[in-house]
Formats: sequence, structure tokens, C-alpha cells
Amino acid sequence: MAGAAAVQVGKLLGARVIGSGSTEEKRDFASANGADAVIDTSAEGWRERLKEACGGKGPDVVFDPVCGPLFEPAFRSLVWGGRHLVVGFVGGPIPALPVNLPLMKGAALVGVDVRQFLLFEAQRANAQLAELLGWVADGRLTPPVGRRFSLETAPEALAYALSGAGLGKTVVEVVGGG
Repeated sequence: MAGAAAVQVGKLLGARVIGSGSTEEKRDFASANGADAVIDTSAEGWRERLKEACGGKGPDVVFDPVCGPLFEPAFRSLVWGGRHLVVGFVGGPIPALPVNLPLMKGAALVGVDVRQFLLFEAQRANAQLAELLGWVADGRLTPPVGRRFSLETAPEALAYALSGAGLGKTVVEVVGGG
């Protein structure tokens, strides 16, 4: 879900967005949400596919909710002065980055944690949240809904949401109770 939001927000901000996905279904989902190009996440040849999708150079920004095996290759692919946004760690063990890479690339590794942002920069965070909600209200940002579950099957919904198999937001529907 974070990836779909990143694609849509990137497009709203005027970026050319390159998505990636481990399955054809996930790549199609990225395209359907507005990605200009989509590449698969198989490691062999990934940097070359990324460079080609970026018009022969690397990306300016990497949005990384996974931090898996492509973490370091993604950072190495950045253009001079690029930024690698660390959004999550669902890719397994937390990777390390050789400290010479940011120096040699003039690049930044940036932690993105909305909870901390709200805590330490509340005014700025609330302004940006208001902008995002305005885009939702205007229909320019549309969070994709994935699989729906009844309240009675909430444990199954949670397991599904945590599996990484779903596309879009997993929804638990609460009916009645007026």
C-alpha cells in the first residue's frame, strides 16, 4: 500500500515514477496506479533495468519500504546528490550500507517515519497531512482498496495483510451496530 501511495504522490508532485515488483501482478498494480515504467525485482541485471527506465542515468530519489536485498544496489544507482528514503524494513534482516557510498555519491540516506515527523515537526507534518487529505477529497489521490473481510474474519484479514500477498489496502468491514 505504501508503494501505491508513493506512486500517486510522486505523480502529483510531477515526478517520473519507476515502480518495481516481484510479480507481474504487482508490476501491473504499480502501472495501474500511475507508474511511468515498472521493472521486476530479480537481482540479476536490476541496476541496468533501473538505469534504462531512468533514461540512462540513475534515480534522483528511491522510496524504499522494503530494505531488502536491493537496498544497496538501489543506493548505488542514485545520481549525484540523490536521496534514498527508508520507509520500512519488511524485506528481512535490516541491511547495512558502507559509509563511503553516501560520500562518493553526495547522496543522503533519509529515514521517513510519520510518527516521528508528527512528534518532532507537528506543524509541518499537519500541513502536509492536510494537503494529502485535500488531494483525497479532490479525488486526485485514491487509496486503492484490495481484499475485503468481514469483522468476523478479522484474524484472517490481519494474516492476509501481513503476508505481503495483497494489493491495495486490506479492509475489515464493520456492518450494523447503529
